[in-house]
Amino acid sequence: MEGALEQVLEGGVGVEGALEVSVVAVGDVVGVGVVGACELSDSFACGGDAFGAGELLEGAVGFGATLTVNPPAPMSLTLSPSTVPGGRSATATVFLNASAPPGGLWLRVSHNNPNRVWAPSQVYVPAGMRSVRFTVYTYRGRGVASVQITVATDGGSRSAILTVR
Repeated sequence: MEGALEQVLEGGVGVEGALEVSVVAVGDVVGVGVVGACELSDSFACGGDAFGAGELLEGAVGFGATLTVNPPAPMSLTLSPSTVPGGRSATATVFLNASAPPGGLWLRVSHNNPNRVWAPSQVYVPAGMRSVRFTVYTYRGRGVASVQITVATDGGSRSAILTVR
């Protein structure tokens, strides 16, 4: 949870200022409260007094809020080429809206036509990476088929159409 919280705080939220983070984590929910002028590091420093996670700051009054830490979500899915003859493959590229967390991230992959397409059911994005590629294989068949390929995390999903001739 510490890594996920650091990821949310980096790049945009002022870490110095009125911020006290009491890391009370249940699942993916982190309790956050403002208690005074604080600085975030390995421990928290408020008004010159340092305290570690789990310690209470006596006399601190402020408001509380709940910060939900969502996993990275697919920002885009592209297929190259987007039209292929049956029996050929296409490369799918997924870009995430944030880097994969420590431990990496599994994307769920699905499609709507198992008679014309095969794709892995899951794709792994290594920790710190923002994109991944995988191969979509096609089968020969009659006519043209438009197959929807979808990638998803608990944070969201993206789809693209692969035309199989």
